[in-house]
Amino acid sequence: MVDLVRVDGWLLAAIRYSTGNSGWASLADVIDTADWLRVLEPTYDDVSFSFSRLKARDLIEVVISRGGRVRVRATPQAETLTSFLFGGSAWQPGDTLELVNKALGVAPYPQPEIEDRTLGRLPELSREVFNAAVAKSRIF
Repeated sequence: MVDLVRVDGWLLAAIRYSTGNSGWASLADVIDTADWLRVLEPTYDDVSFSFSRLKARDLIEVVISRGGRVRVRATPQAETLTSFLFGGSAWQPGDTLELVNKALGVAPYPQPEIEDRTLGRLPELSREVFNAAVAKSRIF
């Protein structure tokens, strides 16, 4: 089983807030929400390696159409692990990330962590598809 790191908690929280309690979110929405959570836009490396780890741990589902439309959602397991996000206990972005990381068993900041990239990038997510999502996320 691959270990998760803080970027995985950050992006899982962004996915959960982007989709609510059910449904799919676009990658552009996830990027916007991740930016809101940390005032930092995730990079291609962040997303492509993190989505690969989260998918391997059965925490997210990702669908990429032939046209490059990316949709992502949390699995029921991830929804259960992060159900507190919609119950009022996580009320600020920093609290949210700390609680999600704790639920995932991720070392809290500032403890050192080693990002496991042995699974590689999510194969279906090309840099071009990611860049198109970033461009869409900047509409607002």
